[in-house]
Amino acid sequence: MSITAPSENKESSSYKVFSKNQLQEFVEVQTWLKTIGKSSVNLYLNALKKFCEFSGKNPGELILMRDKETRNPDPNSRTGIRDLIFDFRCYLEKEKYAPKTINSLDGAVRSFFTAVLGREGMVNVKNYRNRQVTIKKDLVPTLEELKKMLDVCNLEEKFRIIFLSQTGMRVSDVLDLKVGDIERELEQEKVPLAVTYLPGKDRENIGERTTFLASDGVTLLKQYLEWRKKKGETIISDSYLFVSRSKKYRGKGSKRLERWQMNQTVKTAAIKAGIGNDNGKYGRMRIHCLRKFFATQLTNHGIEDRIVDFFLCHKIPEVDRVYWIRRAEELRDIYRVREKYLNPLTGVQTRKDIEEMKRLKERVEKLEKMVSKLQKMQSIGKRKHDAKIVTSKEEIIELAQHGYSCQLIGENQWLLTK
Repeated sequence: MSITAPSENKESSSYKVFSKNQLQEFVEVQTWLKTIGKSSVNLYLNALKKFCEFSGKNPGELILMRDKETRNPDPNSRTGIRDLIFDFRCYLEKEKYAPKTINSLDGAVRSFFTAVLGREGMVNVKNYRNRQVTIKKDLVPTLEELKKMLDVCNLEEKFRIIFLSQTGMRVSDVLDLKVGDIERELEQEKVPLAVTYLPGKDRENIGERTTFLASDGVTLLKQYLEWRKKKGETIISDSYLFVSRSKKYRGKGSKRLERWQMNQTVKTAAIKAGIGNDNGKYGRMRIHCLRKFFATQLTNHGIEDRIVDFFLCHKIPEVDRVYWIRRAEELRDIYRVREKYLNPLTGVQTRKDIEEMKRLKERVEKLEKMVSKLQKMQSIGKRKHDAKIVTSKEEIIELAQHGYSCQLIGENQWLLTK
C-alpha cells in the first residue's frame, strides 16, 4: 500500500504502512496512551496510524520535528506540523470521510503532540470547520414505526430491539449484561423492571447507573428466557442476557452476542418494515437510533433533562448521581408514568383507545345536550297545553282538585297550570 502525502519533495510519494502494534512500540506513543481512556485507545491509534502513513514519518520523527519547531526563534518557521495537519484534513475530505470522523481524527492527532511535549508542543489551530455537518442522518423511529419493526421479527430479535429502545443503554453495556443483573427484579414481578449496571465507558467518573425496562419489554423478556430454555440451554445467573445463536454455540449460551450482530438485527428489521436503510429517504437506521428514540420519547413527555441523562449514562453532577441512585423507586414511578410512550406493542393501541374514547365522549355529550333540549321543549309544550284562564272562584276550586295551581293575572282572571 502506498500513501500520497504533501512534501517538499514532490517526487517522493511512497511510504511504509504502520500497524497499531508497531506504533505502540514507540516511547512517545506509550506516553500518549497513558492520557487516554481504554475505550478510546483504538480510535486514537487509528488516527495516528493514518497521520503517520500520510506524512511518511514515524511518531518519533513527528515529535522531533515539532520539538525543533518550538525552539526556533523565527515564528514563520514553526508551522510545519500545523500545515501538515491542515493538509491531512484536506486528504481526508478527498477520501470522503464523514465530517465528524475527520474532526475526531484531527483532534486525536493534535492531542499526541500535547501529551508528549506539553503546552509548548500544542498545535494551535481551530477545530475542523465542518465538524457539525451531517452527511448520513439517523432516523429516529416513532412508536408506530418501532412496532412495524417488531412485527417483522422473531422473538429473539424483538427482545433485542425492544431492550435497546426501552432502556436507552449503550449497546456495549447491553451486551455485557448477565441474567443475574435482572434476575431479582424479574422474580419479584417488578414492572417497570430496574436494570442497574456499571458502564464500561468512563466508569470511574460516571459510576453505577439504573434504567428501566417497560411492561412490553418485561413480557418479551419472560418469553425469551423460556424460549432459550426450550432450546436446551441451561440458564444460570452468570449467563449472558444476549447470546449468539451460531451453530457452534447453540444450546450452550456461553458465546456473547457481538455488536455487529445487534446492529444487523436493527438494520434488517428496518428494511423489512420499509423504514429507512432500504432507500435512505428518511435516514439510516442503526442501533444508536434506538437510544435516540428513548431520549426523544422521555424528553418530549416531561422528564427533566438531568434524569434522562442519568438513564442514558451521560455525565451529570456527582450530587445528582448519588441522589438518583438512592431513589430507585422514585425513578421507577417517574418512568412508569411515561412507559406507555415506550411500549410499541400495547402503547400504540392504548393511545388509539384513548383517542377513540375522547371521540365517543364528545358524541355522548352532544346527545345529552340534545336530549336535555328536547325535554325542555316537551315540558314547555305540556305547560302550554295544560294552562287555563278562569274568571270564577268555583272554577278555581274545581280545577285545584285536579292538581292545577293558580296565579292571578288580571282583574277577576286567574291562570291555572298543571
